Amino acid sequence: MCDLLIRAPAKRVKRSRAHELLGAIRDTSAQLLDRQVAGPALPAATMALLQQAARGESVSDDNLKGVLEAAQRLHDRLGFQAIGN
Repeated sequence: MCDLLIRAPAKRVKRSRAHELLGAIRDTSAQLLDRQVAGPALPAATMALLQQAARGESVSDDNLKGVLEAAQRLHDRLGFQAIGN
């Protein structure tokens, strides 16, 4: 039980981070598309896991860690691309 109490806040933080990254990726991608600039994207399976995590659905810690890292890298790349165009 104690272990669950320790992990619960961390899961909420990760879910919140997934939601934040998903929104930022969506918004930046939309800005690029408005300027008719194609941007990079996450693989479909990775995006599906990011969406699941953002909705609060269960995603294993190992998968979530990799998904959040990939989403952060994409967010960074999109940001640089948006600034440069």
